[in-house]
Amino acid sequence: MLDKVDIVRVIGRYVNLKRKGSQYVGLCPFHKEKNPSFYVDPDKGVYHCFGCGASGNAITFLAEIEGISKAEALSLLAEEFGIEIKTHQYEEELTTYKVLQEAAKYYKINLMKNSGVLDYLKGRGLEISSIAEWELGFSPDKYGVIRYLIEKGFSTEEILSSGIAINTGKEIFDRFHGRLIFPIKDITGRIVSFSGRVLGEGEPRYLNGPDTKVFKKSGVLFGLDKAKTHARKEGFIYIVEGYVDAILMHQAGYKNTVAVMGTSISEDHVKSIYRFVKRVILIPDGDEAGIRSAEKHIFTLAKGGLNVQVIRLDENMDPADYVLKGLKFPEPVDALDFLLGERVEDPLEFSRRLERGKTFVSLISQSDENLATFYKVKLEKWAGTEININAKGNMEAGKVKEEGIKGLEKWLLLGYAYGLKDKVLGILELIDTKNSFEHRLEFFIKGGKDFAEFAGTIGGRELSVIFDEKISKEEVERVLEEVLKRLRVERAIKGNSFDMKTLMEIYNLKKEVGV
Repeated sequence: MLDKVDIVRVIGRYVNLKRKGSQYVGLCPFHKEKNPSFYVDPDKGVYHCFGCGASGNAITFLAEIEGISKAEALSLLAEEFGIEIKTHQYEEELTTYKVLQEAAKYYKINLMKNSGVLDYLKGRGLEISSIAEWELGFSPDKYGVIRYLIEKGFSTEEILSSGIAINTGKEIFDRFHGRLIFPIKDITGRIVSFSGRVLGEGEPRYLNGPDTKVFKKSGVLFGLDKAKTHARKEGFIYIVEGYVDAILMHQAGYKNTVAVMGTSISEDHVKSIYRFVKRVILIPDGDEAGIRSAEKHIFTLAKGGLNVQVIRLDENMDPADYVLKGLKFPEPVDALDFLLGERVEDPLEFSRRLERGKTFVSLISQSDENLATFYKVKLEKWAGTEININAKGNMEAGKVKEEGIKGLEKWLLLGYAYGLKDKVLGILELIDTKNSFEHRLEFFIKGGKDFAEFAGTIGGRELSVIFDEKISKEEVERVLEEVLKRLRVERAIKGNSFDMKTLMEIYNLKKEVGV
């Protein structure tokens, strides 16, 4: 097969090659160098770098430079050089790619015919060159693209397999009809699906194609095919939320930008990014939803071993607002600083932020112990208390119980957080047999230590169980008061003898608490 592949043509798309005798030479694309040490031998169909040792054939080169598997590289080369690969799966996938490419042509033609949609895009700040580069389109009706594809020789089954159409049993129609079309491309630039944005009123605002033989939503980042080379050059990649944000970022010169397809960042996304860079800068929208989304992204990216920073935009602004108004982006902050913010006095909010910080450090420790140690010091400085990490990278709690904090322990901890120390201590003093958690809690309160210090000893899972419920101080105080009354009844009943006054107290307490 490789005899039919022109390795100079393949590598020449990425490296400026110059002939030197029977070989070609250029600067190695796999490491930085000033003097060319990368040689290509067209007769043998191989390459070798005398600087970093990289070597192989056209398949290994394409797989390495594009960050794809050798099987994917083989498929691309076979398609380019007309090499026949006789497998049923390959033939089906090739047909799907052809259907999608033809559909994209139809959508593009119809966008150019529709001045209203073009005006909408221009109103969003997109230049004609960007509209053309990103191959944006428009689906004017339910059946147009179906008729067009059938005329091109595709069967209804092939059209349905591509994800473009929906079959109700009564009709087959374009799932994206009436929408602005964004082609979704894989890392090599092949169209694998579409996303349609509604124009005017309607839900969902964005409609993504379903998973198919060639498309898996959790594995594709919008714009990575264009951003990967620039990301390698810059050493990092920007991640934004919307397709238009990504296009406008590229238009403004931030060409190392990708967008998430309306989903959370997945492990497959992280692996795709990791092939090209180890540093990510998130630019979430400035609203509350954008901030919460960024927090989730941080944990997934950190778990994958990526260095994460965040650019925090002004409230209710997005990246598109900044580039269109010519505003300078704020300086990126470290992911941990973003998660923690300024130290707060409110005990519940403090605990939530501390929990986020612990989770982050724990995830980092799974891939980089040295970096985790650095973040641990930062977290301890912010919290004002010592925090430990065990060998597995999980945050140590001075572990409470394997099943987590629940029942009475939960209310005692909430009472401590709300400053109800007298009630908590009163309950602890009435408990005859204390567990390790209750002993430690009593020790901290009697020692005059504040809740922040105690929180540093609690595991992240336990804190999240408690504080995610957002129980009010009034409710906590009511429950603790009831517990105190019940414990007093139990303590009184256990006594050996009673005078009339004690008996009346027991009776009144039992009546009050309903026992």
